[in-house]
Amino acid sequence: MKRILRRSAFAALVITLAFPTAALAARADHPSPKPPTPTVMFVLRGTILNYMPGVSVEIDVKSANFRRAKLDGQMLTFTVNSDTKLVRLGTDSGPLSDKGIVKVRAPLNSVVAGTAFEIIDQGKASV
Repeated sequence: MKRILRRSAFAALVITLAFPTAALAARADHPSPKPPTPTVMFVLRGTILNYMPGVSVEIDVKSANFRRAKLDGQMLTFTVNSDTKLVRLGTDSGPLSDKGIVKVRAPLNSVVAGTAFEIIDQGKASV
C-alpha cells in the first residue's frame, strides 16, 4: 500500500513539474501583428474652387477634423465618381458655389487622397 502511494506521489510530482515546462517550451515566439491603420472620414471645410461632375473637385481647406495643422490652407483635389453624394443647401442649381464641405474616407496616418465620399454645397460665402 505504501509503495503504491509513493509511486502515485512520485508520478504526480513528475507530471506537475513536466507539464508547465513543456507548455513553456511549446510556445513559439511570434511577433505580435501590427494593428491595421483605421480608416477615418476626413471632413474638409473651405472654398470649393473647381467642380467637374464625374471627374474631380478642388477645395481650398480652411479647417478639417483630423490633422488640422497640415491641411489648413492647402488646395486638395479629389476624384468624383457616380458613388459620390452631392448635397446642395443653397437654392441655385448652377455650378457649385464658393463655400462647401468635402468628405473623404482615408487611412488616418496617410496623405488625404482618393475619391470624395460626399460634397456639400453650402451656398455663396457671405460678404
